[in-house]
Amino acid sequence: MSHKNIDLSVGKVTILTVLFGVAILALGFMMDSRHLGQFQTAMATSTVATSVTVLNTPPVWNGSTAEESPESSAANPTNSGDTVTWVTTAKDNNGEDYFLLICKTAAAPTAHNDGKPTCDSLANTWGVSATTTSEAQSSVATTTAESWTASNAWWGWICDSNAGNARCNAVSSQGTGGTGSPFVVNHRPAFTAFADDTPADPGATITWTTTSSDPEGAEADDTIDLYVCQTNSFATSTRTCNGGEWCHTTPTETSTSDVGCSYELTAPNPDRNYTAYGFVVDQHEHGALYTGGNLQGTDSVVTIRNVTPTVSAATVSLTNSDDTQPLILTTAHGETAGFKVKFTVTDNNSCIANASTTPEITNGTINVYRSSVLMANCDSSGDWNTNQCYTDAVATAMWQPSCTQDANTCLGEGDSTAAWTCTFPLWYNADPTGAGTFYTGDKWYASVQAYDKLYATSTPTEIQDAGAPLLQSLLAYDVPTAAIPYDALEPGTDSTTLSKTTALAAWGNVGLDEILYGDDMCTTYGSDPACDEDNTHTVFSENQEFGLSALAYGAGTDLLESSVGQTLLLDVSKTTSTSTPQSKSTYWGIGIPGTITLAGSYTGQNYLAGKVSDPANW
Repeated sequence: MSHKNIDLSVGKVTILTVLFGVAILALGFMMDSRHLGQFQTAMATSTVATSVTVLNTPPVWNGSTAEESPESSAANPTNSGDTVTWVTTAKDNNGEDYFLLICKTAAAPTAHNDGKPTCDSLANTWGVSATTTSEAQSSVATTTAESWTASNAWWGWICDSNAGNARCNAVSSQGTGGTGSPFVVNHRPAFTAFADDTPADPGATITWTTTSSDPEGAEADDTIDLYVCQTNSFATSTRTCNGGEWCHTTPTETSTSDVGCSYELTAPNPDRNYTAYGFVVDQHEHGALYTGGNLQGTDSVVTIRNVTPTVSAATVSLTNSDDTQPLILTTAHGETAGFKVKFTVTDNNSCIANASTTPEITNGTINVYRSSVLMANCDSSGDWNTNQCYTDAVATAMWQPSCTQDANTCLGEGDSTAAWTCTFPLWYNADPTGAGTFYTGDKWYASVQAYDKLYATSTPTEIQDAGAPLLQSLLAYDVPTAAIPYDALEPGTDSTTLSKTTALAAWGNVGLDEILYGDDMCTTYGSDPACDEDNTHTVFSENQEFGLSALAYGAGTDLLESSVGQTLLLDVSKTTSTSTPQSKSTYWGIGIPGTITLAGSYTGQNYLAGKVSDPANW
């Protein structure tokens, strides 16, 4: 009997059984051999059936070991909350399915008939795969948790689920290199304080600071970055603020704790609160959570302050209503309206208030004055003087400029400037300036201020001298006397004195002398023909005399008929009070020629005109 085909790899029990059968046969042979010499064999050789049960063998590693897929290592850790996956390929010589089991310890696992294998305890189990066809790839995964340690050892086993004798391979695998044990869990950063340093002015730099870190225990601490977003929407994987970004740490700023960043505001910026949401992310694109003490995605609330508007002197102009210079008064004994002060206001909060259509600048005020008065002497109600100082500080009943923002000069929230125009009147007695006036070296100035919606007020800004205008002289006067009613006289007699008067009132802004001439008087004056040269019925113009006082007739100046006129140095002072024009009287007398033979009512007309007097006499 030959035993050369016995498989030595079969179980021990089966081998002993076969050997025992051989021993029995040998014994029988020995017993028969004792009687060979006495007995003859009476029958042929008998056959005996043999049987053996070959027990199940475990699967074997099929040229590979268990490994992570993808790699989970210090260089490429798995973010908490993500999965670690293991794969392998095993072969079962019986063609049975197999399992990949990942344990936390090296203790041998337990195979289960018709079931999944288990590690030495449930607590020491990372995971077990589904049944996998022999020589096909098996995989198993586990979801990591923030509470797990950074470094986590594992042992991989392959087991089958034989119905009667399930087996696990006695050799475990921990993989090799980066895909081998342990797998590494990357934890989220801690983010417990977030603030900015506002309120800030437009144009300033805002800085955000944090209390933040990312300690990894046995592993090296991760570097972290701060992203400050304008909305509460941040894509961690791409490090993108979906609704706009304020700032983030730059590539040159590497830190493992307390990261921050800065943003330089540009002007204009409307004064209000802006949202600024902070997000901390580590070098593996793992962000902090908004839980417990963590502040991920909270708003630091950026506050931009209201700032004071400004006016540039170069933008201030003072003109007539038609934007021309010099200034021209056109109303005698009253106000000339429509003069303009124009200027441009700059406000770094924008010319629009709070992203609305309401102007940021709500009003402007002006002071208008003769240059030698100086700005500081024309800014309060006590400085008001219609000759030289028009200040917005007085009651509106006295003077009320109207200031408005020019249409279409504010282009929106991104525009910091707007043009303004103030219109105002000047009284007839406002001091003239320049050559031929008392104030030869003066001009007229304007100073302006602008007010924003919160009443922040610009500093007074004065027009530049090069752009300041002169104010022209206004020659205006009034002769309130309608007639000179001389007393009745006989031919050859006179009025004895210059006893009748006419007045000349200064209704402009200059002092006055007077120009005088007259017509002859007769009983037919005003009809055609007019008075003739017949001395029997004509009182000639030169028969009238004028003077500065009640002189005796004969001591005055004869009135001439020529329209060139005669100048009387009346020296009416320049009017300084709008309600009380300056005036002076001219005295008149008359003599009746002795040649007059015609009695009756003689009438004529005298002409009185104002003339600008020497400024020294104003």
